Amino acid sequence: MTIARTKMILLGLLLAACGGSSDGGEGTDTAGGEGDGPGDTVHASAIELMGINPPEVPWSEMSHEDREMDMVGRFHPIFRELFQRHDAAEHAEFGCGDCHGPDMSERNFAMPSRHLPVVPPHGTPAYEHERAEHPRDFAWMEQEILPAMQTMLGMGETFTCNGCHPAP
Repeated sequence: MTIARTKMILLGLLLAACGGSSDGGEGTDTAGGEGDGPGDTVHASAIELMGINPPEVPWSEMSHEDREMDMVGRFHPIFRELFQRHDAAEHAEFGCGDCHGPDMSERNFAMPSRHLPVVPPHGTPAYEHERAEHPRDFAWMEQEILPAMQTMLGMGETFTCNGCHPAP
């Protein structure tokens, strides 16, 4: 998907979120909750509209502005949907700070974020211990979040949990 197409999809999603349905009826609530404001209704699934795809330009070659647009236009709507499907109440107000932390601007949105839970490297005894302690969350992260992140960044299996979560 080109950067220009991403911008157009983002604009469409923003306009849809601001408008509500013209007939006063309820729209399709596939993102796990209402829109961003009172009376706003989510009308479509970001995953269905855009798909979980690799970037057209490798992440490492994108400018800061292109990375920001990619985060806003692709990552945020898709990961908001994934997080809200997992726990709508906990992630009702999903935003940039959920991944990047409250000090995201000061850190230039760098990852891994020190505010996220520490995750031991995959395959270690410490990882298996944490996985046994939190089976639902680890299953969701391993089966949905990590593969989506690997694809959307275009990094495949070289991107691990520790790309977002700090290692001990």
